[in-house]
Amino acid sequence: MRNITINGYGPELTLRFYPPIYCGNDSHELALFDLQTINTIINVPEGCNTMIYIDDEETRYTLTIPEGTYNVDAIHDRIYDIMSHQFPKEFKMGRHYFDLKANTSTHRCSISTSFKIIFGKEDVVEGPTLGTLLGFAHCPIAKTAKNKYKEAEGTFSLIDDFNVFVTCNVVDSGYINHRVSHNLYRFHVDVQPGVVIRERPSHPVFYRVTHGYIDDLTLRLENELGNLIALKENTKVRISLELRERRDGNA
Repeated sequence: MRNITINGYGPELTLRFYPPIYCGNDSHELALFDLQTINTIINVPEGCNTMIYIDDEETRYTLTIPEGTYNVDAIHDRIYDIMSHQFPKEFKMGRHYFDLKANTSTHRCSISTSFKIIFGKEDVVEGPTLGTLLGFAHCPIAKTAKNKYKEAEGTFSLIDDFNVFVTCNVVDSGYINHRVSHNLYRFHVDVQPGVVIRERPSHPVFYRVTHGYIDDLTLRLENELGNLIALKENTKVRISLELRERRDGNA
Protein backbone atom coordinates (compact mmCIF):
# COMPACT_ATOMS: atom_id res chain seq x y z
CA MET A 1 0.00 0.00 0.00
CA ARG A 2 1.22 3.48 -0.89
CA ASN A 3 0.06 6.75 0.69
CA ILE A 4 -0.21 9.78 -1.62
CA THR A 5 -0.89 13.31 -0.36
CA ILE A 6 -1.55 16.26 -2.66
CA ASN A 7 -1.46 19.84 -1.39
CA GLY A 8 -2.43 22.81 -3.51
CA TYR A 9 -4.74 25.73 -4.05
CA GLY A 10 -8.10 25.93 -5.78
CA PRO A 11 -10.44 23.24 -7.10
CA GLU A 12 -7.89 21.43 -9.30
CA LEU A 13 -4.69 19.76 -8.06
CA THR A 14 -2.02 17.95 -10.07
CA LEU A 15 0.91 15.86 -8.85
CA ARG A 16 3.55 14.46 -11.23
CA PHE A 17 5.69 11.38 -10.54
CA TYR A 18 9.18 10.69 -11.78
CA PRO A 19 9.75 7.89 -12.21
CA PRO A 20 6.10 6.92 -12.84
CA ILE A 21 4.35 4.57 -10.40
CA TYR A 22 4.01 1.11 -11.91
CA CYS A 23 0.51 -0.32 -11.51
CA GLY A 24 0.74 -3.37 -13.75
CA ASN A 25 -2.18 -4.51 -15.90
CA ASP A 26 -5.47 -3.73 -14.16
CA SER A 27 -3.90 -4.68 -10.82
CA HIS A 28 -4.23 -1.60 -8.58
CA GLU A 29 -6.98 0.46 -6.95
CA LEU A 30 -7.23 3.89 -5.37
CA ALA A 31 -9.31 5.46 -2.59
CA LEU A 32 -9.67 8.83 -0.92
CA PHE A 33 -8.78 8.73 2.78
CA ASP A 34 -8.83 12.39 3.81
CA LEU A 35 -9.82 15.80 2.41
CA GLN A 36 -9.32 19.15 4.14
CA THR A 37 -10.15 22.63 2.93
CA ILE A 38 -12.18 25.73 3.82
CA ASN A 39 -15.67 26.52 2.53
CA THR A 40 -14.88 29.40 0.19
CA ILE A 41 -17.35 28.32 -2.47
CA ILE A 42 -18.51 31.56 -4.06
CA ASN A 43 -22.19 31.98 -3.21
CA VAL A 44 -22.54 35.64 -4.26
CA PRO A 45 -21.29 35.62 -7.87
CA GLU A 46 -20.86 38.44 -10.36
CA GLY A 47 -24.31 39.61 -11.47
CA CYS A 48 -25.90 38.82 -8.11
CA ASN A 49 -23.93 41.34 -6.07
CA THR A 50 -25.54 44.74 -6.73
CA MET A 51 -28.41 46.74 -5.28
CA ILE A 52 -29.95 50.20 -5.57
CA TYR A 53 -31.00 52.23 -2.55
CA ILE A 54 -33.18 55.33 -2.86
CA ASP A 55 -33.50 58.12 -0.30
CA ASP A 56 -36.48 60.39 0.46
CA GLU A 57 -35.42 62.80 -2.31
CA GLU A 58 -35.66 59.92 -4.81
CA THR A 59 -31.88 60.03 -5.33
CA ARG A 60 -30.62 56.64 -6.46
CA TYR A 61 -27.38 55.09 -5.26
CA THR A 62 -25.95 51.82 -6.58
CA LEU A 63 -23.66 49.64 -4.51
CA THR A 64 -21.75 46.50 -5.40
CA ILE A 65 -20.30 44.02 -2.95
CA PRO A 66 -17.28 42.01 -4.16
CA GLU A 67 -17.97 38.56 -5.57
CA GLY A 68 -17.23 36.08 -2.81
CA THR A 69 -18.31 33.79 0.00
CA TYR A 70 -20.76 35.28 2.49
CA ASN A 71 -23.21 34.55 5.22
CA VAL A 72 -26.08 36.95 5.93
CA ASP A 73 -24.15 38.85 8.61
CA ALA A 74 -21.25 39.46 6.23
CA ILE A 75 -23.61 40.78 3.54
CA HIS A 76 -25.18 43.10 6.11
CA ASP A 77 -21.76 44.43 7.14
CA ARG A 78 -20.74 45.14 3.54
CA ILE A 79 -23.96 46.99 2.73
CA TYR A 80 -24.00 48.90 6.02
CA ASP A 81 -20.39 50.03 5.58
CA ILE A 82 -21.09 51.41 2.11
CA MET A 83 -24.29 53.19 3.15
CA SER A 84 -22.86 54.64 6.36
CA HIS A 85 -19.86 56.02 4.47
CA GLN A 86 -22.26 57.66 2.03
CA PHE A 87 -24.29 59.23 4.86
CA PRO A 88 -22.04 59.33 7.95
CA LYS A 89 -23.92 62.07 9.86
CA GLU A 90 -27.34 60.66 9.07
CA PHE A 91 -26.39 57.16 10.27
CA LYS A 92 -24.73 58.52 13.39
CA MET A 93 -27.83 60.54 14.29
CA GLY A 94 -30.21 57.71 13.38
CA ARG A 95 -31.99 59.49 10.53
CA HIS A 96 -30.79 56.75 8.19
CA TYR A 97 -30.60 53.11 9.17
CA PHE A 98 -30.15 49.69 7.62
CA ASP A 99 -30.31 46.29 9.28
CA LEU A 100 -30.33 42.89 7.58
CA LYS A 101 -30.68 39.88 9.81
CA ALA A 102 -31.36 36.16 9.44
CA ASN A 103 -33.60 33.87 11.45
CA THR A 104 -31.70 30.58 11.49
CA SER A 105 -34.83 28.69 12.60
CA THR A 106 -36.97 29.75 9.64
CA HIS A 107 -34.10 30.47 7.20
CA ARG A 108 -35.71 33.79 6.36
CA CYS A 109 -34.11 37.22 6.24
CA SER A 110 -35.62 40.49 7.43
CA ILE A 111 -34.73 44.10 6.57
CA SER A 112 -35.26 47.35 8.45
CA THR A 113 -34.24 50.36 6.39
CA SER A 114 -34.75 54.06 5.82
CA PHE A 115 -34.26 53.54 2.07
CA LYS A 116 -36.27 51.99 -0.70
CA ILE A 117 -34.29 48.94 -1.82
CA ILE A 118 -34.10 47.43 -5.30
CA PHE A 119 -31.92 44.34 -5.63
CA GLY A 120 -30.25 43.98 -9.01
CA LYS A 121 -31.29 46.20 -11.90
CA GLU A 122 -34.67 47.94 -12.09
CA ASP A 123 -35.46 46.58 -15.55
CA VAL A 124 -34.67 42.95 -14.64
CA VAL A 125 -37.68 40.98 -13.43
CA GLU A 126 -36.28 37.46 -13.81
CA GLY A 127 -33.11 35.63 -12.91
CA PRO A 128 -31.12 35.55 -9.68
CA THR A 129 -30.20 38.71 -7.77
CA LEU A 130 -28.71 39.44 -4.38
CA GLY A 131 -32.30 39.74 -3.20
CA THR A 132 -33.36 36.32 -4.43
CA LEU A 133 -30.28 34.79 -2.78
CA LEU A 134 -31.60 36.34 0.45
CA GLY A 135 -35.12 35.06 -0.19
CA PHE A 136 -36.75 38.31 -1.34
CA ALA A 137 -38.98 38.58 -4.41
CA HIS A 138 -38.02 40.75 -7.38
CA CYS A 139 -40.30 43.63 -6.32
CA PRO A 140 -38.75 46.65 -4.53
CA ILE A 141 -38.61 46.75 -0.72
CA ALA A 142 -40.28 49.85 0.69
CA LYS A 143 -38.85 51.98 3.47
CA THR A 144 -39.75 50.67 6.93
CA ALA A 145 -40.09 52.39 10.28
CA LYS A 146 -37.02 52.07 12.48
CA ASN A 147 -36.84 48.68 14.20
CA LYS A 148 -39.73 47.44 12.04
CA TYR A 149 -38.80 44.66 9.64
CA LYS A 150 -39.86 43.42 6.24
CA GLU A 151 -39.53 39.63 6.15
CA ALA A 152 -38.44 37.84 2.98
CA GLU A 153 -41.02 35.84 1.07
CA GLY A 154 -38.70 32.84 0.74
CA THR A 155 -35.73 31.26 2.46
CA PHE A 156 -32.17 32.42 1.90
CA SER A 157 -29.89 30.16 -0.12
CA LEU A 158 -26.40 31.13 1.01
CA ILE A 159 -25.67 27.98 3.00
CA ASP A 160 -27.45 25.39 0.90
CA ASP A 161 -25.71 22.04 0.61
CA PHE A 162 -23.19 21.91 -2.22
CA ASN A 163 -22.86 18.51 -3.88
CA VAL A 164 -19.16 18.03 -4.64
CA PHE A 165 -17.53 15.23 -6.63
CA VAL A 166 -13.81 14.54 -6.22
CA THR A 167 -12.67 13.17 -9.57
CA CYS A 168 -9.38 11.56 -10.50
CA ASN A 169 -7.92 11.09 -13.98
CA VAL A 170 -6.68 7.52 -13.39
CA VAL A 171 -9.91 5.84 -12.26
CA ASP A 172 -13.30 5.05 -13.80
CA SER A 173 -16.24 4.62 -11.46
CA GLY A 174 -19.39 4.66 -13.59
CA TYR A 175 -21.67 7.34 -15.00
CA ILE A 176 -23.11 10.69 -13.86
CA ASN A 177 -25.90 12.10 -16.03
CA HIS A 178 -25.02 9.80 -18.95
CA ARG A 179 -21.34 10.71 -18.98
CA VAL A 180 -18.38 8.59 -17.88
CA SER A 181 -17.42 9.46 -14.32
CA HIS A 182 -13.93 9.52 -12.88
CA ASN A 183 -15.47 10.09 -9.47
CA LEU A 184 -13.36 9.02 -6.50
CA TYR A 185 -15.50 10.49 -3.71
CA ARG A 186 -18.67 12.52 -3.23
CA PHE A 187 -19.75 14.73 -0.33
CA HIS A 188 -22.07 17.58 0.65
CA VAL A 189 -20.81 20.94 1.88
CA ASP A 190 -23.25 21.96 4.59
CA VAL A 191 -21.10 24.27 6.72
CA GLN A 192 -21.12 28.06 6.85
CA PRO A 193 -18.76 30.05 4.60
CA GLY A 194 -15.30 30.26 6.13
CA VAL A 195 -15.68 27.03 8.13
CA VAL A 196 -13.29 24.07 7.76
CA ILE A 197 -14.42 21.13 5.63
CA ARG A 198 -13.00 17.80 6.78
CA GLU A 199 -13.91 14.56 5.04
CA ARG A 200 -12.61 11.23 6.33
CA PRO A 201 -14.71 8.32 5.04
CA SER A 202 -15.22 5.65 7.67
CA HIS A 203 -15.18 2.96 4.97
CA PRO A 204 -13.03 4.14 2.05
CA VAL A 205 -14.16 2.88 -1.34
CA PHE A 206 -11.42 1.73 -3.72
CA TYR A 207 -11.76 2.21 -7.48
CA ARG A 208 -9.88 0.43 -10.24
CA VAL A 209 -6.85 2.23 -11.64
CA THR A 210 -7.09 2.30 -15.42
CA HIS A 211 -3.42 3.15 -16.09
CA GLY A 212 -0.51 0.72 -16.17
CA TYR A 213 1.79 3.56 -15.13
CA ILE A 214 0.83 6.70 -13.22
CA ASP A 215 3.00 9.61 -14.25
CA ASP A 216 0.56 12.25 -13.01
CA LEU A 217 -2.54 12.49 -10.82
CA THR A 218 -5.11 15.23 -11.35
CA LEU A 219 -7.85 15.70 -8.78
CA ARG A 220 -10.78 18.02 -9.47
CA LEU A 221 -13.57 19.26 -7.21
CA GLU A 222 -16.55 19.26 -9.56
CA ASN A 223 -20.30 19.81 -9.51
CA GLU A 224 -22.72 17.27 -10.98
CA LEU A 225 -22.32 18.84 -14.44
CA GLY A 226 -18.58 18.13 -14.43
CA ASN A 227 -17.56 21.77 -13.99
CA LEU A 228 -15.07 22.92 -11.37
CA ILE A 229 -16.82 24.26 -8.29
CA ALA A 230 -16.46 27.99 -7.67
CA LEU A 231 -13.84 27.62 -4.96
CA LYS A 232 -11.60 30.65 -4.54
CA GLU A 233 -8.27 30.06 -6.25
CA ASN A 234 -6.23 30.87 -3.12
CA THR A 235 -8.09 28.29 -1.01
CA LYS A 236 -5.74 25.58 0.24
CA VAL A 237 -6.82 21.99 -0.40
CA ARG A 238 -5.19 18.86 1.01
CA ILE A 239 -6.21 15.39 -0.22
CA SER A 240 -4.75 12.07 0.93
CA LEU A 241 -5.14 8.88 -1.11
CA GLU A 242 -4.18 5.25 -0.74
CA LEU A 243 -3.00 3.14 -3.65
CA ARG A 244 -2.93 -0.63 -3.21
CA GLU A 245 -2.88 -3.85 -5.21
CA ARG A 246 -6.36 -4.66 -6.36
CA ARG A 247 -8.51 -7.04 -4.36
CA ASP A 248 -11.05 -8.96 -6.39
CA GLY A 249 -14.59 -7.69 -6.03
CA ASN A 250 -13.73 -4.51 -4.16
CA ALA A 251 -13.20 -2.10 -7.04
